[in-house]
Amino acid sequence: MNTLFSNQNTVTTYEVSLQPLRLLPDVVAECVAAGVSRPVDPAHAARVLWAATSAVDAIIRRDDQLKEEVVGPMMGDEWPSRRVFPNRTVDDGDDVRLGGLTLSVRELGPGESHVDSLWQLDARTVFAGDVAYNGMHAYLADGHWRDWLATLDRLEADLPDDVTLFVGHGSPGGKDLLAAQRRYIETFVNAVEAHADAIDHGDHRGVTEAMQRLLPTDSLLFLMDLSIEPTLAALRQAR
Repeated sequence: MNTLFSNQNTVTTYEVSLQPLRLLPDVVAECVAAGVSRPVDPAHAARVLWAATSAVDAIIRRDDQLKEEVVGPMMGDEWPSRRVFPNRTVDDGDDVRLGGLTLSVRELGPGESHVDSLWQLDARTVFAGDVAYNGMHAYLADGHWRDWLATLDRLEADLPDDVTLFVGHGSPGGKDLLAAQRRYIETFVNAVEAHADAIDHGDHRGVTEAMQRLLPTDSLLFLMDLSIEPTLAALRQAR
């Protein structure tokens, strides 16, 4: 998922670590392209605009309790005990003005999450959420990897070669992030299929080793591990 978040300050994207990357210091807006649609602390709610498509907003509200139970313990003190939700909903193709900026939302449908979207400042400046990760392992537990691959194909065809993607996990990058994400998804799904018997016995080592050969880092490795059994179940259901 992907949302637009403003506190009338500076344009910023945030990684999961919450470390800001200053993008345009001369404008008055703050944009968060956080693929997990991080909840807003109520202490900040009165002074922020948090925009999302209607479909994304519905999923955030629907899954809030599940994230509280699953993601909350992983994030510890960074997870707010009380949460608020988007205070403005928009439709695919709508524009949102923040200070002197206009950002357009594009709803992508299922992919990394149940509903993905991206926000474009212009054709070459895209807040892409979790459409692609950069140098980190990925979450595939929602089971939409085929749709995700199709989205990557569409974006590779639609986006200009000199686009900059401000992603929710990792540093900004170019269009090559889309191809890298495709390799990651395909490698993961193939590894899950190849090690299905071991997974049935609770052994994820074969998949983990395959993914770390492709991407030798522990960054967000837990998200990949959480995705193994749901992906195997989805593969079997599709047969």
